[in-house]
Amino acid sequence: MGSALLVSLVSVLLAAKIGHSDWRTAPIRLAVSAALSVVLGAIAVIVMHKRGRIRDRLTPRWGDLSIGVVSAAALIVTTWAGRTLLSPRGVPRQAWLAQVYWFLGNPSELESIHWLPWLVVFAAMLDEIIWRGWIQDRLSVVVPRGLGWVLTAGLYGMQAIPTLFTLSDTVAGPNPLLLVMALAAGLLFSFLTHVTGRATPSMIAHAAFSYFMLLQFRPAL
Repeated sequence: MGSALLVSLVSVLLAAKIGHSDWRTAPIRLAVSAALSVVLGAIAVIVMHKRGRIRDRLTPRWGDLSIGVVSAAALIVTTWAGRTLLSPRGVPRQAWLAQVYWFLGNPSELESIHWLPWLVVFAAMLDEIIWRGWIQDRLSVVVPRGLGWVLTAGLYGMQAIPTLFTLSDTVAGPNPLLLVMALAAGLLFSFLTHVTGRATPSMIAHAAFSYFMLLQFRPAL
């Protein structure tokens, strides 16, 4: 439990720092976030290795690719619908989406940086090693009735709490879009891991979802 809270706290602090810092370009924000994932991912792998859990949690099996891709597609559709409901065109809440787009950066500019798409995919997979491979595995032991995956999803979603305020709009108010998306994604990825017993399907789903949402599917406002 202590490690889960520590990872959550560090992630929340970084999200707040990125939102309020002078890092005004999306590639820098993504690179800094990925750097934290590398550090925490290395710690997760070391801890899992010492506990003999790497083979069980991270070994891919037949069907993981299909599960991951289908899950990513379902999450894209779900978040797309949620975005339409929460931030529709022609109302002040549309500014929430504009703030998110500014924060994530222009897809064409991001793709022009050749190393960035690979970084996005790599960081997403590292996040799953941290949260679903390590944290969820530990919480599933201490939380009763197999609800460790729900707690993991909640802690994962809490990372986006600072964006309520850092991406807020003077008229529309606090911006819930990234928080809602993080909670929805966390529930899906944690459930996949709970059902399959390993993190590889969620690693594939998270990587595919991040790539397409950041670099491909960005309609005009």
